[in-house]
Amino acid sequence: MLVLATVFTLLLSFWHRDALFAFAAPPTSASRDIVDTGYAKYLGNRTFPNTVAYLGIPYAEPPLGPRRFRAPLPLNTTRVRFETKGKVVDATEYPEFCIQGTTGGGDAGGAGSEDCLKVNIYAPAGATRRSKLPVLFYIHGGGYIYGNPRNWPFEHWVNQSPNVVIVSVYYRLSSFGFLSVPELRDSANGDLNPGFIDQIQALRWVKENIASFGGDPSKVTINGESAGGASVELHLVARVGQGERLFRGAIAQSVYRTPLPTPEQQTPLFQYYADKAGCGGGSVAEQLDCLRKAPVSALARAQDSAASPDFTASGYNTFHPVVDGKVIRDFPTRLISEGKFARVPLIVGATTNETLSGGTDVGVALRRFFPSITEEDITELEQAYPIQSFSSGSLRFQTVTGDSQLKCANTILGTAFSQSVGTWVYRYNQRNPTNPSPSVTHAAENWMMFLGTNTGFNGTTTFSDMTPVETAFASELIAYWLSFVRSGDPNSFKLSRSPSLAMVSITISAAAKPPSLAKGLPITLDVSGEATIRDVKTKIAEKFPKFKTARQKLSLKGDKKALDDDAKLATVFSGKLDGAELQVKDLGPQVSWRTVFLVEYGGPLLIHPWIYYFQNAWYGKEFEHSTLQKYVFVFVMLHFLKRELETLFVHRFSHGTMPLFNIFKNSAHYHILSGFMLAFDIYAPKFKEGSHHIVGSYRNNETYLWAFAGLWAFAEVSNLHTHITLRNLRPPGTRVRAIPQGYGFNLVSCPNYFFETLGWAVICAMTNTLSAYIFLGVSAVQMTLWALKKHKNYKKEFGKEYPRRKAIFPFVL
Repeated sequence: MLVLATVFTLLLSFWHRDALFAFAAPPTSASRDIVDTGYAKYLGNRTFPNTVAYLGIPYAEPPLGPRRFRAPLPLNTTRVRFETKGKVVDATEYPEFCIQGTTGGGDAGGAGSEDCLKVNIYAPAGATRRSKLPVLFYIHGGGYIYGNPRNWPFEHWVNQSPNVVIVSVYYRLSSFGFLSVPELRDSANGDLNPGFIDQIQALRWVKENIASFGGDPSKVTINGESAGGASVELHLVARVGQGERLFRGAIAQSVYRTPLPTPEQQTPLFQYYADKAGCGGGSVAEQLDCLRKAPVSALARAQDSAASPDFTASGYNTFHPVVDGKVIRDFPTRLISEGKFARVPLIVGATTNETLSGGTDVGVALRRFFPSITEEDITELEQAYPIQSFSSGSLRFQTVTGDSQLKCANTILGTAFSQSVGTWVYRYNQRNPTNPSPSVTHAAENWMMFLGTNTGFNGTTTFSDMTPVETAFASELIAYWLSFVRSGDPNSFKLSRSPSLAMVSITISAAAKPPSLAKGLPITLDVSGEATIRDVKTKIAEKFPKFKTARQKLSLKGDKKALDDDAKLATVFSGKLDGAELQVKDLGPQVSWRTVFLVEYGGPLLIHPWIYYFQNAWYGKEFEHSTLQKYVFVFVMLHFLKRELETLFVHRFSHGTMPLFNIFKNSAHYHILSGFMLAFDIYAPKFKEGSHHIVGSYRNNETYLWAFAGLWAFAEVSNLHTHITLRNLRPPGTRVRAIPQGYGFNLVSCPNYFFETLGWAVICAMTNTLSAYIFLGVSAVQMTLWALKKHKNYKKEFGKEYPRRKAIFPFVL
């Protein structure tokens, strides 16, 4: 474990209104605080000199009437454009929050509005589309039952660091967002988990519109606490979370590990709720129709009643997300253990003394919170937490319930994610000074992060004054979070006064004989405990300036396998960094992969014109080229020009460099086979205008040639399209991947190789030359091998989630 300690004991460690709009005629001085999304203009509120808050921006259609208990519809921008008529919409006041459920503290829920699918956006003043700022998307907590984003303001975050855009989302709660019964699997009746799908729709809206507020849709980090943290976990395993690339990083605070029941297990709760709302009896479809027509007050009373001790028909008495088999496919823990999660950098953690309840009887608490738990499970847990190990029964109760309900995610998520992406696990150890408890209780960090907030009933909150010391601590904590949003690392932009990580010493020795550019090995380097192999290479290059990082190959002592540049030392050495040693080898002069590809494809671009135009030099005579030769020349030139442009502007390269001398080996395939051999054969006099190979043959038939040209163009454009799709699957500078979907990918894993093969097959069919067949054969075999390997890797990485498809040739291989 790596420790990111602050003087206040923050510990961060490695494990890596309605449908009608209110209009305002804004003053000229506020013109810079108006954002135009293309369908509406919104006036924001200048809360700090450098910060603008745009409050209550709709992201979906109001879920009213027949839309109650259904997934949200995307915002009808045509409707909004018609209703606003080009006027500026006043977005300077917080919207009504979503209808609240009871907190269980004797209060009654029901405050709020159903027309609540809005977001609040906090942006630096003057931010524009060109700003491309990273985005924090915040999901509030409250057990999926209550919560109001107004209680967690972010103006001071942006004021502290005007390098981000922050979005907080309103989503449906309690029965309005999570009513469950098996019949809701049928879309005719409604949808399961509409409250969670609200969050997804908000992320989609952000992806489409946040650029208008200065944000970069490709740099979104999701963040939440308690039920918001649990929502983050669900997004990490949800089908859309991996398929749509809606975010690039995640921060999960105090993940509320509510048991996810099935709709069947929620049926008794549904029937009780329907009865209390005056909709009992009849079929489920009839009950749902009745519930959609019922007043909000009746539904609020019904959902509060279900949370009371009066309801005993089922252990499940709260409205939470359920395993629907569609969006939430299975239990998150199972999906994570199977590797079915979005591989994005992660911060996960909890407070020191987490718990959501009080008492001393562990068994009673576990049965209430986990209705499906067995007596054997309880016995095993009680043995794992023996009473004699605690100073009191209440401390034992707090530990067991806190671990099971809120802390397990630290281990589950931290362990899984740290195997492949940057992961930080923290323990928050600064108490809320307004809480009479001496412990660091659940949500203590919220008080610090959000100006001394203490949330109350029905969307209310109180704010307490903070001392200068507390304000300073809060700024440090916020800086870690915003650093992660900006760079994927909480340490990149931490405050200068914030503590540094402990340093460790590591020995660097020569793999064989000492490299000539690094005489003086072995050496000892002092590096950060969270350093990566890339960081170590940089340190070596600082010690030996001529020994560039690209030439270095680092491996474990006695092992020839190169270590990945992004691997963390703590992972490489399983946390045992004392006495750690790495060996380095000089790979020799290096050249970038981009340069290699440019040279490879540049060869035919020079060779073909050379042979095509300088006939005397190659064939000893001048002659007129046939239409066939002209077509092939154009095809070859356009193909390799496309490849050059893709290399420059489309492709991203996983490996920075390769040995310089490999450029000759890699180029031979293109320079010889598709260069000299193909050009010399096809542009030869035997295919000249009027030759017997041309006259009277299909090679001289305009209809055939045009058909070939059409098929070739289809292959080339399709190949380009798949390359662009692949580029968009991975955010710049990351190794995050999603399942390839869409054109071509629904049939094969590597349609780019298929279309490449098809394009060269067209040239073979046009010319019927041995040289063309040789190049096609060699290329097709190589691309098939690559495709099979990629296909295997996709199946291994995504498991059962990966759709059934062939590797390269549709329906065949």
